[in-house]
Amino acid sequence: GAPSPASRVFDVSFKAQCATDATYQRTATLLYDNEDLAVYQDSIQYMETPISVALASQMADYYAEHGRDMITSYFGEPSDIDGNGKLVLLAMPNIDGVWDDAIAQVSNTDFFDKTAPWPEGCASSNEMELMYFDSDIILNMEDGNFQALGTVAHEAKHVVSLYHRLLEYEATGTYEGHPGWIEEGTAEVAGEMSARI
Repeated sequence: GAPSPASRVFDVSFKAQCATDATYQRTATLLYDNEDLAVYQDSIQYMETPISVALASQMADYYAEHGRDMITSYFGEPSDIDGNGKLVLLAMPNIDGVWDDAIAQVSNTDFFDKTAPWPEGCASSNEMELMYFDSDIILNMEDGNFQALGTVAHEAKHVVSLYHRLLEYEATGTYEGHPGWIEEGTAEVAGEMSARI
């Protein structure tokens, strides 16, 4: 994987039809980077409640050692639309209105071309394989709650399957996404498999 920049701006808008504005731009600080996963934290939150390098490295190293090969073997190769050879994790506060009580999520709009008009493109796209995490789930590892580790495999599975659904749409013009219970159920299987590995 290519080295990740020390700081970058993310768009965290999940509005309908990819509408966005400056209020959804978040600068983030790189905490840890390996060949498979770059871990960032919202820069304002980082100044107030930083995730330590030790915790960020646990997340990235867990994915590299217990998630990456399993995801590839059972669910498919992750895409690499940004050409960095890795997934990106953005930890930030669970901002009211950005997501509904989720501890982590993936948005398939981040796979779209930022410059193309909706629905072929998405103005709020980050044009990368991106996982959004509530920072608290990672910080909870300091107290012995390691749910974040399995969650990184769970979300990586979403990265793969949501991208595959978009490829299907591009090829056929039909979007046949899995029902939520299958998509979430198979992601839970991925998290469980990573823990057993």
